Order: sequence, then structure tokens, then C-alpha cells
Amino acid sequence: MRVKQGLWFAIGLILLVPLLYFIGDRTIFMLRSQEAHGSVVEVQGKNDRCGGSRRRRRYDCTKFTAGVSYEVRASQYRISVSAGKTRGHDQPLSAADYAVGDSVPVVYSPRSPQRAYRNSIWDVWGAPIMLFIFQVGSFFAAFTEKRR
Repeated sequence: MRVKQGLWFAIGLILLVPLLYFIGDRTIFMLRSQEAHGSVVEVQGKNDRCGGSRRRRRYDCTKFTAGVSYEVRASQYRISVSAGKTRGHDQPLSAADYAVGDSVPVVYSPRSPQRAYRNSIWDVWGAPIMLFIFQVGSFFAAFTEKRR
């Protein structure tokens, strides 16, 4: 196999460094992390545009975020998590995935309790997964012919 587009190959190699860092960092985090149950203390909505990248496919939506409070060794900490989205602007907070008082599983670092994520694959591993997909895509692009 021969590299046909050097720029994409270089981008793939450069992205390998942060990818390896992310994987190592999140693996160590998960091995040492503790679980806590947080409670939703606030839900907010924000008008936005959602959907695909093409202008025709984009639509008005309301994106929701939830403030989750959790306790570690008698200290309170707070993270913000996505609480879903729904079509149309100015949708009621009842359309969010979470309501005030809902329980949310949280994983946190015992050494630094303010570093926490909602205990879900996507919240913990989302950034490394997206970086991996882009990095693999750049390597595929490096081995394909240029379009004419």
C-alpha cells in the first residue's frame, strides 16, 4: 500500500498523539473512578438549530442541559450534562430527558472530585471515539486517489 495523499497521512499521524493520550487518560480514569448518584438541580433550554449539515435538513430545535449535583466526602460538586433536544423553539422544560430531582449516575476521580462525567459510554468515551473516527478517516483518505 502506498500513501497517495501525504497531507491526510500527516494529519492521521498527528491525531494519533492526542488519541493515545485520550485513551490512556480515560482508561486510567475509569480504573480509579468512584461512582456516585447525582441529583438534577436545574434544567435549562436553549434555542438552536439541529440536524444535518445541509441548510435544507436543518431545523429549529430546543436543546436542554441539566445541572447535576453530587456529593463526595461532604463536599458538593456540580456538572452539566445534556438533557436531550426537541423540535421547535421555546419548548417547555417538561420535554427534556431529565426533570429537577431525577437521579443521575456519575463517575468521578477520587483525587480530583470535580472531574466527573455522567456514567455512560458516550459521556466518558465520546471525545476519544470521535477523534478515533476522524483519525481513521484521515488514514483512509491518505491511501485513496485524489479527485480530479
